Amino acid sequence: MAFHRSNIHDLLNSEDEHPDFSEGSHGLCSSPEQSRSSNAKSKLARVMLTKDQSKALGLLFKKNPYPTTQELKDLANTLGLTDRKVNQWFKRERSYAPRRLLPDGTKLEFMQRLTEEQQSRLEKEYALNNRPSKQEREAIALDIGLPELKVYYWYIYFFSSEIM
Repeated sequence: MAFHRSNIHDLLNSEDEHPDFSEGSHGLCSSPEQSRSSNAKSKLARVMLTKDQSKALGLLFKKNPYPTTQELKDLANTLGLTDRKVNQWFKRERSYAPRRLLPDGTKLEFMQRLTEEQQSRLEKEYALNNRPSKQEREAIALDIGLPELKVYYWYIYFFSSEIM
C-alpha cells in the first residue's frame, strides 16, 4: 500500500480525533551537555515527539510498517520532522512490534519465512512474468496467503539477485 502525501492526510483526517500539525511544534529540548564547554563534543538537541506526531506515526505504522523512502519523506514533511527521525522511529517500532500484541491478541510477525510451496509458486510466477502489475501481485499474494508487500519485495529481491 503506497502512502502519498494526500493518502497520509486522508488517513490522519479519517480518524475521530485527528492530529493537529498547524502549530509546527517540534518539542525541542536541549541537553545540559550543550552548555558545559565549547571544548566538549556538542550534542544535538533531542527531538521530543508531540502526542499528535506520535499518534500519526502509530496510525501509519498500523497500516504499513515498511513505508517506502518517498512515503517517509512525505510523512516527515507533513509532521515537521526530519526524514532521519521518522526512519528511526519506524525502525524502532518494527523491532519492538513482535513483543507487542495486536488488538485481536495475536503477535505481529514481520520476518515470516516463505514456505517451500510459496517460494516455488513465486518462482513459477516470476518465470511467467518478472514484472507483474500491482493487481497481479495482489492476486498472487491472496492465492498463496502472503501480504502483497511481501510479494512485492520478493520480486524486487529476486530480480536484483538475477542481475548480479
